Order: sequence, then C-alpha cells, then structure tokens
Amino acid sequence: MGARMNAVPTGPRLSADLLDSLVESLPVGVLVVDAGLRVVRTNAALCSMAGGDEAALADRPLAEVAPWIPEADVRRVLASGVPEELELSLGRLGRFAVGLQPLAGGDGPVLACLVRDVGELVAWRRGMGGIEELAADLSGALTQADVTRVVVGRARELVGAATVGAALVADDGETLEVAGLAGFDEATEREWRRFDLTRPTPMGDAVRTGTAVFLESADDRAERYPDLPGGAVGEAVAALPIPGRAGVIGAISFRFGDGRRLGAADRSALLTIAQHYGATSGLLADGDLDYSGTVDFNDLLTLARNYGTMLPAPIPAARAKTRTTVASALLK
Repeated sequence: MGARMNAVPTGPRLSADLLDSLVESLPVGVLVVDAGLRVVRTNAALCSMAGGDEAALADRPLAEVAPWIPEADVRRVLASGVPEELELSLGRLGRFAVGLQPLAGGDGPVLACLVRDVGELVAWRRGMGGIEELAADLSGALTQADVTRVVVGRARELVGAATVGAALVADDGETLEVAGLAGFDEATEREWRRFDLTRPTPMGDAVRTGTAVFLESADDRAERYPDLPGGAVGEAVAALPIPGRAGVIGAISFRFGDGRRLGAADRSALLTIAQHYGATSGLLADGDLDYSGTVDFNDLLTLARNYGTMLPAPIPAARAKTRTTVASALLK
C-alpha cells in the first residue's frame, strides 16, 4: 500500500502514581487487606460491588466490606504466600472468580483480592486461546503485508466482528493509508483507501490520541462520527491504536453486528490483537523475525486507556506502597 510505520509520539513512561491509576480504572474489583484482615485499599469496581466509596470502606474488617470472601481462605493464603483462585456463587449477583494474591513490600504482609465475573473470565480465557493461535500464525509473517493479512483475517473470526480495517500512518504523517480490509463493499473500500488524520473517524482519533475508541450505540456513533460508511443501526464500533516502539504507527478498527455489547473480555482481546500487530510489525522493521508472541503491554498504561477509562488524579505517594504489586498481579 505504500504506507510505512511512521510513529506518532505518545505519553510518558509509567510512574508509580500512574500504575495506581491503572488499578483504579480497571474493570476488575481490587480489594487489599492487611494481616488483620482490615481493608487498606479498594478500587472503583470493588466499591461498586460493595457499596460505598474507598474512604468509607478503608480500615473496615473484610467481613463487613465483602462477607462473601471466605476469611479462612484469605488467612491461609496470607500464611502460605501461595496465590489461590476461588469461584463463588453470590445468588442473583451471579458467579465470581476471586483471585487471592499475596503481595510483598510495604509495612507488612498484605493480600489483594481480585474479583472478576466468571462469565467474562471464561470469555477472556477463550479469547486468549485464539490470540495464541494468532501469535503462532504471525511467526510465519515475512512482510508487513503478511502481518496485516493474518491479523485482519484472523481477528475478524476471533472476535466475531462484521468488518475489520487496518490502516498505517503514511509517510507524510498526516494521513492514514488502509493496509487491509475485511467485510466491506467495494465502494467503501475505494472511498476509504486513504484519508486525512484530522477527519473525524474512530481510527484517526485512536492514532492521534493513542487511546482506543469504543462506541456502544447508534446515537453515539452518529453524533461523534456522522460521515462513517454504513448505517448506524445499533452497531458497536471499536478502534485501537497500533503501538510501535516510538509511538502509534496506525490503527485497527472493528464493527460489530446489531445488539453486540463490548464487555471487559472483548476489550481485552481487542487490545491484545492491536499489541500483537504492533509488536510483529516492529520486529519486521528491525529485521528480527524471531517473534515469540510475547507482547509488552506498553508499560500497562495502554491497558488502562483502552478500557475506555480516564486516568484519575495521581494517588498521594504515602498510599502507593502496595500499588505496583497489585497492578502486576492483575496481569498474571
């Protein structure tokens, strides 16, 4: 297509405060308790489950904040230092997986309880299996065109998208050149073969800001992007930046059928596809074809951004002692 991997520089490296912001913005409930089983940290998702804000839940006994997490299991993991995962049924609330993760550092032993909906967790693991196959296919890619063909073709089937499009930043740094499309008609392919980065599109916004765009409703799509091709009839749209070593090199966009909602598992899979695309492209550009499928999650900051969340204000340093290990545990 003639498009090269021209990077659009993005934000700074992660600090401890930004790692804490990541924990706060993830759609996984995080509850940290000390050796006495008193709450020392909760994030927004956990507060929503338990009712109340972090200040109201701080320093309260685990049995009051989350009585459905068995104290005996928490004490056992604190004593052994060996992580465990529980599956709990909460009646009408559904089934939840609770990861018990002992954390090192700080003023004494602490433990993070990572609470996830079982249905979403199963879907996430299923998606990760498909992404492992995608990584294996990418190991045979010899050119940028091969990378795009594999990602666009496999990703559409993997996530159940109606259409997929990938575009790379052109040499001028001001336009996007489409590298691969699937599911579009010929007229749309001709019209959108090359377009200006400043044109209001999800892909353009993903490249310029380094942040994923998720549209859940037809009204949202029509208001923000009125000239997108196709009718806005209840379709969900996702556009994710493709990360390069010096910044964003392009974007990959997905459109889903009527009624599809993008949950946390979907967004995680989409993010990982974009990461694999960028990682393989970078290795090809460097002449290194030994791709193992291991992806650096762009210092974790991209993960927070691509869940469609805004990073809150930094947490004071005095409260950040256990934050880095909590963020690390979330990605295990």
